[in-house]
Amino acid sequence: MKPQTRQAVFLAAGFALLRGLFLLKAGVAPEAAYFYICGEHPAWGYFDGPAGTALLVRSVAAWGGSVWLLLGPLAGFAASLAAWRLAARLFDPGTATWSLLALNLLPVFNAAAFVPGPLLPALTFSLVGAASVWDASRLQHGGFLGWLVAGIAFAGASLFAYWSALFALACLLVPFSRRVARKPAAIFGAVVAGVLTFSALYPSWLWLQTQDGIPIKQWTFTSLTQWNFFSLGIGVADLLLGLSPILGIALIFAFVSGCRRSRGHPAEAFAIAAALPGLLLGALWMYRGWEASQMALPSAAILLAPSCRMLPRWMLMLALALAAALTVPIWLTQPREAARAREAANIVLTLDEKLAPDLEGGIFLIAEDAPLASALGYYLRNDFIAPSGQPRVFASASQDQSDQFSLWGSYDQFIETDEPPNEFFTEVKAVNPFIGHPALYVGTEPPENLPTKIRSAFSEVQLVREVGTGEDRLLIYLCLDYQTLPL
Repeated sequence: MKPQTRQAVFLAAGFALLRGLFLLKAGVAPEAAYFYICGEHPAWGYFDGPAGTALLVRSVAAWGGSVWLLLGPLAGFAASLAAWRLAARLFDPGTATWSLLALNLLPVFNAAAFVPGPLLPALTFSLVGAASVWDASRLQHGGFLGWLVAGIAFAGASLFAYWSALFALACLLVPFSRRVARKPAAIFGAVVAGVLTFSALYPSWLWLQTQDGIPIKQWTFTSLTQWNFFSLGIGVADLLLGLSPILGIALIFAFVSGCRRSRGHPAEAFAIAAALPGLLLGALWMYRGWEASQMALPSAAILLAPSCRMLPRWMLMLALALAAALTVPIWLTQPREAARAREAANIVLTLDEKLAPDLEGGIFLIAEDAPLASALGYYLRNDFIAPSGQPRVFASASQDQSDQFSLWGSYDQFIETDEPPNEFFTEVKAVNPFIGHPALYVGTEPPENLPTKIRSAFSEVQLVREVGTGEDRLLIYLCLDYQTLPL
């Protein structure tokens, strides 16, 4: 192993080890628990993307313990090395090492490396595929095997995120912008790689059809282009804070500089083309106020190398220090969120055991949102068995379909029956099995701000316990006699 390669491996491994040890001590935060709960319900696809993430978490969690939490740090390690290798091939190993360090200090990268989510696995496979395309298209090594490896890598990325298909398409097309690369063998290899990539998406597209396209309805032309000044401000803030202001601006300058130099520098042209989908998606997500930094991360992983090379050393040091400072809150948030969810779950279990004998019917559990419902469901996994197709803890019922919980069975839904449930509404042949049952609701809202969808759905709602203080406070309510309107 070459010294520069060894240095990159040790640096990436150091970050991964630090994150892994920290997570094992901190516990399971809500965002990580969300993917665990998704893994409990196997499917060909999920609201958040293809099935790769949930099925990977499910497979590793079957080993027992908290080992599945290490998937995030391991994905960070793999993505770091994949980014370093591509940068070393396109630019030089020294610059690639600086980009590896910068990548691991980005707030958005650290946030992704703390959860077993889809972003970093998709990024890893995409970067491996890009490096294989670069080598195969320039006949440095690999030939058709290189195109095949690229296709397999891009297919792997497509099992985790839809955006990776655009990344793959850009990488596969850019080599043929040069006449010298338009050879039958290369064209055949690129076609095979493309077929593998889009074949991997097929099961997810079939699943989307069974869901009437609900998970991607926010991607309509109208919803994507609708102007909202407040959303734009949120998107800009997310992009700058996620990529760190200095490095984020440097990435833009690196892209512009690369465009100017691309005609006579194939490496620059390839980097610009591979980064373009992420930049466009990041700009669109910024415009809509969504998590723009996540969509721009693939572009950042490619353009960090020329950005670090372009910045004066003192400014690069300042940029890295600022990125590290912005990352600190992400590290501090993990143990706090895990601790309050764990404590709330223990209290809910105690209340259920204490109150259930005096209340008619079983108590069901509701949380304010999907992350909190996931965390409570995870910590209660050994104490509650959920009916098929339902989560252990429900997210508060809402018309807003923005996560996987909206696709599972909920307490506000009716079940069709052969006969009307009563003699007064004979046209309705459906029943809600939760009517008349009590519930425990866990949220952050004080009694005066309790949502109408909770207060009006029960005959009586009373605060019974509080967990934590300040921003970390959770309130637990006992809700009696669930009532819902007929269909």
